[in-house]
Amino acid sequence: MAYYCVPDDVREALAPGGEATWTASKTAASLSDDELQTSIREAQGVVDGYVSVRYVTPIPNGGAIDLLWGVTRSVSAYLATLTYRRNMDLTDDDPVARRYAQALATLRDIAAGKMVLDVDVPGDGTTPVPPPMVDVIVANPYTGDLLTRPLVPDSNSYDAIAAWGDHRG
Repeated sequence: MAYYCVPDDVREALAPGGEATWTASKTAASLSDDELQTSIREAQGVVDGYVSVRYVTPIPNGGAIDLLWGVTRSVSAYLATLTYRRNMDLTDDDPVARRYAQALATLRDIAAGKMVLDVDVPGDGTTPVPPPMVDVIVANPYTGDLLTRPLVPDSNSYDAIAAWGDHRG
């Protein structure tokens, strides 16, 4: 699966200045590629979850990819920072938290149709994309006559119920 961003994109968001600053920084930029890729996968799931309300995802390269790249990078940076900080929360004025909040606001606007993406995929951004049609097979293995018997029990039924009640315990 192609992702909207890569680990080095996330590192650059966390510690601008290139590779020398990534390893020296005391940020999530020092996480391994695998750890950052995990945050990217999670972030893309969040992004696609919002975007899929109006468009078929994943969005291919095109006009909207720059926007989705930035949003995914910001969400990934936030998730990676939580991993790096061992889930200790960030303050609201932390730049990573502020970019994350802006990314979520953008995603909400896309899902609500307030922001239309320039993409060449089904969905025009103004109305929700209906879920794909699937064939559903309903199988009922019951072959009895439950609904064909009279609803009023006969006198033998009352005797059976009474006898069962006497043996419960």
